[in-house]
Amino acid sequence: MRKFYRLMVSIICKNKKVESHFRYVEKRLRSFIELYIKRKKRYLVNNKVVECNKLLELKNKHVFFGYYDLPAISKDGTKLLVQVVEKWAIPGCNKAEIGYFEISDDEKGYNSISTTGAWCWQQSSRLRWHPLDSGKVLFNDIHENRYVTKIAEISGKSIDAETVIEPALYDISNDFRYGVSLNFSRLERLRPGYGYSALPDETADIYAPHDDGLFLVDIEYKTSKLIVSLSDLAVRNDKNLTHHHYINCVSFCPDGRKFLFYHISVPENLPHIMKIEPYVYFIDTGEARLLENDWKTICHYCWRNNNELMFTVINMSDELSYVIYSLKEGGYTEVEHSTLKRDGHPSFFMDEDTFVYDTYPDKFNYQKLFMHNIPNNETEMLADFYHKPVKSVENRCDLHPRIWENGNKKIITVDTTCTHGLRKVALITMAKEHKSSWV
Repeated sequence: MRKFYRLMVSIICKNKKVESHFRYVEKRLRSFIELYIKRKKRYLVNNKVVECNKLLELKNKHVFFGYYDLPAISKDGTKLLVQVVEKWAIPGCNKAEIGYFEISDDEKGYNSISTTGAWCWQQSSRLRWHPLDSGKVLFNDIHENRYVTKIAEISGKSIDAETVIEPALYDISNDFRYGVSLNFSRLERLRPGYGYSALPDETADIYAPHDDGLFLVDIEYKTSKLIVSLSDLAVRNDKNLTHHHYINCVSFCPDGRKFLFYHISVPENLPHIMKIEPYVYFIDTGEARLLENDWKTICHYCWRNNNELMFTVINMSDELSYVIYSLKEGGYTEVEHSTLKRDGHPSFFMDEDTFVYDTYPDKFNYQKLFMHNIPNNETEMLADFYHKPVKSVENRCDLHPRIWENGNKKIITVDTTCTHGLRKVALITMAKEHKSSWV
């Protein structure tokens, strides 16, 4: 029977569209078996580690935050930012609502702030709390036919010209001095699900534009300048310009004096065959430093501190690992553990020794949330969430774990489709003292 199944799969896989539909049907069948025959719960938590958990949702709507590299919870731990869209919403066609939940007072529930026309499933509208003013939030939107970043008060007060930053920002330094911008239309065209599709990409016919790339925005003086062009990045390994070039994954370090970015090149009509080069840009010197490595490719990232980054990478033997890259030493060390062999989205706690990470759906369509301690080399599973199968990879719902902590209190939030097939945010409060089940 297995030989027959493998033969059928090999025949089906010759047609990509048929293969995609076959894989989707296969996932739905596995889901049916797990949920309705084996009666497995749609989400489970490790009660030895988790003090309490709850789902924040709105009826018949998708509720989610977005990427894992931005803070979802306010500094005082009372409010959770979310983006809300109708269950049939399409990025670029329908607007999203910006709002928040009062997580410290269930009776106050959900509150609306504003709306935006610039959003996507993976990174939402780059929604975040203002780093210096707990009463304000920032998000990307469209203003006068351009992508911009807007600042809004959580009271929902109307936005005036003084609270609009141009161009739209991908990331912002913690001191609110600098922001970094890129071409969100180009990003969406070459990496669907990560940019915005409301406005056309005017650089679509150019492989590596000389006047496009990374822009450093001085928020205080309201100036913007191109600091790294795509044409300059392309010179290193694509002098004949046979690939499309773009930038993604911009992330400031904690002190805001430098930031990470990925330079990505893809062949014509093959957007998923990516060559990724990690760079760190030093604002004080203007240096864009390539992080030399021997990896086959690089996936996800997070800052451990101002000098170290964590990456998930695939080596030349096609093995995935989590590594710590030191900017001072110019090299990396692998974090070795049996559970760190699948790609995920890492984020460090303040102690810089412990991080959380997730997994993509397994063959039974479940995503796991883990916590790993580096000095002890121990891992603990925190939760397990069902993921509703999707036909399009751009519409998937990654957990994207985000950390909030204040002293001994630690909260992790994730996006999930574990119930009703709609996105919602799971709020997981870590126990202050727990009986460890490290593995």
